[in-house]
Amino acid sequence: THLSLKDNRLVLEGAVALGETLSYNPNLQDIDLSWNSIRGAGADALVGAALESHSLRSLKLGWNSIGGCDRVDDWGQVLENTTSLTLLDLSQNHIVERTAFILATALLETNASVRMFNLSNNPVGVLGGYALQRLRDNIAAGRVVEFDSCNFLAHDPSLLDPRKPHRKYKLNMTVPYERRFVSALYQMACNDFTQAHTLKDLRHNGSSLTVPETGWWVVPKDGIIEFEFLRPRPQTPPPEPEQPPREVKGGSLAPSRAVSRLASESPTAKRSPTAMQSPTAKQSPTAMLSPTAKQGVSLLAAESPD
Repeated sequence: THLSLKDNRLVLEGAVALGETLSYNPNLQDIDLSWNSIRGAGADALVGAALESHSLRSLKLGWNSIGGCDRVDDWGQVLENTTSLTLLDLSQNHIVERTAFILATALLETNASVRMFNLSNNPVGVLGGYALQRLRDNIAAGRVVEFDSCNFLAHDPSLLDPRKPHRKYKLNMTVPYERRFVSALYQMACNDFTQAHTLKDLRHNGSSLTVPETGWWVVPKDGIIEFEFLRPRPQTPPPEPEQPPREVKGGSLAPSRAVSRLASESPTAKRSPTAMQSPTAKQSPTAMLSPTAKQGVSLLAAESPD
């Protein structure tokens, strides 16, 4: 059964009544409630009905104010539970960073039925954009994800940041964002082999918890999860082996030693400084004088008082 109440200005009471009808009427499969300014208790009633429905196939809620209701984060649980829903339109609904992250990670990690998801024109912020991009990068064939004209600049600094995850955690699994955050880190540890992430000392309510090394892990919906998320430091590479000695004449020697040996064996290198001089240079200073000059030098030396 198809029901379209698009652009009908539904008041609070109408949205609540419609939510109650959806809860117990399995014949309603395709519903269009776009452009109705649904908010508050009316929006809460709709998410509650979607959680209980097992037949809903298409739900169009674009251009309302779903993001302002108390149970907006429960849409992540809707995506986790449903096996019938194939289309969900939450465009222009003031969906903020926290909720966008929950929805995108639920679609990526746990939901296989939704083929068309629209989150356009929402302030999804930094982490919502991060999760949506991961979803698009790993999208299954035949699935369409739209997040056009979103604000990716807004950021809530109180939110845990999966881009800087290396620290210790103690998280409450009844809080939708914290539960989806644990699931996101688990998938990172399983799939990001280049980073070698590790969930160390994983505990649930104080007891040690073992999870699959690969595949999917259904995160508990209650209790406290504690762990440390590590990225092991890269091991120091082994030293490079020494270069083998280079072959030279006369044996195998290192280049510097070979040069020293060749130099020491040179006939010229063995001579003393005087050995390099000419025969004339080796003579005494008087050897170069004529016989008459030599006689004069001898007479001067004899007459000298010294």
